Amino acid sequence: LEKGNEMAKQLAASLPGKIVTTSAGCASHIAGVVGREKVIEFSEYWAELNNSLTPITKNGVRVRIGFQDSCHGRNGLGIWRQPREILKALGEYVEVPDASSCCGAAGTYSLINKKNSRAVLAPKIADIRKLDLDYLVTINPGCTRQLKSELKRNGVKTEVLHLASLIALSK
Repeated sequence: LEKGNEMAKQLAASLPGKIVTTSAGCASHIAGVVGREKVIEFSEYWAELNNSLTPITKNGVRVRIGFQDSCHGRNGLGIWRQPREILKALGEYVEVPDASSCCGAAGTYSLINKKNSRAVLAPKIADIRKLDLDYLVTINPGCTRQLKSELKRNGVKTEVLHLASLIALSK
């Protein structure tokens, strides 16, 4: 572990810019090793670019979009405002109740402890069903996998996407 951390620090120091990642969990981990100044999560990067976005519509109506915070993103890196601002430009943003609480993915926890993971997620599934969202967006692959599989298992039609994928739909 010590040798790996040292190699990561050397690599980061040799790079001319920042490491951009589409995984808030990875961004948090890498920042813990090489320093926050060398790592930027995708939503932060996109917000810095200040790109204009074309709203996404279905049948002439802006899509309804919700967001589930990543624990690593919100608690570890302080990322919560940037994704929401981007989503407001892409459609009708709807705040998901208790979006700042864990979705139960927790890395491989949801695979090893499915029952407990589903218990954590159950109230969130019920809330998302009531919101009638077109898209539920995340910034962490574990959250995406967890929400996508459980919404499908519970018959909720909301499509779960990573923020980068939703931005791609607007182009």
